[in-house]
Amino acid sequence: LHSCASYGALAKLLRNATTRGRAFQRRIRLHTAQRAPVVFSWTRSSPRVHLSNGNPVETWTSYGTLDLDSGRFRPSDRRLEGLLELLGAFDRDPVDVAASYGRETGECCFCQRPLTDPRSVRAGYGRTCAKSNGLPWG
Repeated sequence: LHSCASYGALAKLLRNATTRGRAFQRRIRLHTAQRAPVVFSWTRSSPRVHLSNGNPVETWTSYGTLDLDSGRFRPSDRRLEGLLELLGAFDRDPVDVAASYGRETGECCFCQRPLTDPRSVRAGYGRTCAKSNGLPWG
């Protein structure tokens, strides 16, 4: 992985989501093309988003951090096939990546709740999460 990779649009989306939402802690669950889970987690008080497998502490694996100010990704020594491709796609088109995940899994990548409203199923995420993340819906 390249430590010089920068994802400014993605960092801006996550930074805006932090200021829009009411939750102190935020989490986004996606997966690589190889179906490996990638969880983005951060708090309002931290300028960094941690990327991991999202597992409990005993089996938790860090993939690196994304700085919300610069957009710079700093990988850990743990390599995950498809991670840079996922970050690049999410940086270029977050609506498409979030929607694809929701349609494939039947759950919202932002809140991990099942998508039941037909409009949410089509969008790939629900109305509340669309508003919290500044994304189109319906």
